Amino acid sequence: MKINLRSEKIFFRFISLIIIPIFIFFNYLSSTEKYGLKERKIEGPAEEIIFSKPVDIQAEGSKVFILDSQECQVRVFSSEGKWLYNLGRYGQGPGEFIGSSDMDVAGDEIALLDSEGRRVNFYGLDGSPRGEFKIGFKGHRLVILSKDRFLVTYMPQVKEKNAFLIHGFNRQGQKLLATQKISSSGQTAFDFFLFQHFLIKLSGQPVLVKMFNPEMAVFLNENGEPTKAFKADPALPVIEFQPPLPRPRKIQAFFWYVSAYENKIYLVLPGRMEDGDIGPSSRVAVLDAKGKLENFIDFPFPVFRLARVGNHFFVLDEAACLHFFDLIEEKI
Repeated sequence: MKINLRSEKIFFRFISLIIIPIFIFFNYLSSTEKYGLKERKIEGPAEEIIFSKPVDIQAEGSKVFILDSQECQVRVFSSEGKWLYNLGRYGQGPGEFIGSSDMDVAGDEIALLDSEGRRVNFYGLDGSPRGEFKIGFKGHRLVILSKDRFLVTYMPQVKEKNAFLIHGFNRQGQKLLATQKISSSGQTAFDFFLFQHFLIKLSGQPVLVKMFNPEMAVFLNENGEPTKAFKADPALPVIEFQPPLPRPRKIQAFFWYVSAYENKIYLVLPGRMEDGDIGPSSRVAVLDAKGKLENFIDFPFPVFRLARVGNHFFVLDEAACLHFFDLIEEKI
């Protein structure tokens, strides 16, 4: 009889270890918000919603700006999904650029990183050129700190040692700082994974967000120095893959693209392609300012780029076609 009682205690303890976590999990789901989406038609010529090589999308005020690096053009839309106008063109003159990898928008101005032209161009929100300054290297990412202070990041060249990741400039092109030394591994493909990053602003503070690093986000001060950081939330889905490198090694991909709106971070989660490589998925993770996973948003197709403005999402799919969604929040 004692053996039976002991067996029953063990059984019920085992059951409780299974049921309680499940109950907590579903209770958590019931207390969070479900994000619903409703797609709307974009107003404007059909050709304006098809891009060649969209590399960045930014929202500021009541406008959304989408940078097409191949067309050397920024297309501007209203926050309600209406095409307004385009700015920029190919060239090296005022208001022109050769090939851009990034831009930032703040207040009444756009700063555009002309990577191939090794300079930063300025535009008013109406598209009018407002000058430029040279940076002397092929920049990777850009963020506006103020009217007279900018951070530009750099990816090291093959076998380059002791380069600086972050550079600071004023509006006249005077270099104010260079910080965070980095060195190439000697393998271009591996360097891409090792150093790949984005620059975003979260509640006005610049944040360096790393695609393939467990220390996902590093907050920077105006001198480009780290002030705090957070690691990837353990609840965040991660893809482990093996890129085609001379020496096989597995790499973790934490996200495909990142965007920020107010005090929230939106991570496009990575997906696995048919050839085993990574690409964008249709799921976007919503994080708070401390990196804690709050929820997911599921889109009807893989998301290449996205930006939130108000209760709307501007989303570029893998075919570089722009979509416009209303965001509907409701309790589960």
